[in-house]
Amino acid sequence: MKAGWLSVVVLSGLVASCAVSGGTDGRIGGKKDGHGCLAAAGYTFSMVQDACIRVFESGVRVQDAGGRDGLASFVVFGRDGERAELFLPDEAGSVVLVRRGPVWVNDRFTLRQDRAEWVLDRMGGSRP
Repeated sequence: MKAGWLSVVVLSGLVASCAVSGGTDGRIGGKKDGHGCLAAAGYTFSMVQDACIRVFESGVRVQDAGGRDGLASFVVFGRDGERAELFLPDEAGSVVLVRRGPVWVNDRFTLRQDRAEWVLDRMGGSRP
C-alpha cells in the first residue's frame, strides 16, 4: 500500500514539473518582447518612461468620451512631465502627447485635467 502511494506522489511530481515549464525558453510566462517586457505578466513598454510597466499599476485612468464603453484608457507621464503616453483599447500601440501649457496634445488627441480627473478629447469628437 505504501509503495502505491509513493508511486502516485512521484508520478504527480513529474507531471507537475512538466506542466510548469511554460514558454519555449523554459521560464514561466513565455518569451519577452523586443523591449524585454513580459507581456504574459501584464508588462508593456512605455516610451516616455523608457521601461517595462504595468499600465494598470503605473498609469492614471482617463475619462475618454470617444472611447469604447466599458473599456479603460490610461495615461503615463514622462519623468519630466513634458510628455504623456496614452494606452487606449482602440489603438494598436501607445500614443505620445507633448505638453503645451496646461494640456498635452498631438494631431489627434488633447489631454487635460478637469478637477480631480484626466479627460481625453479626440479631435473631431469621433473614434478612430
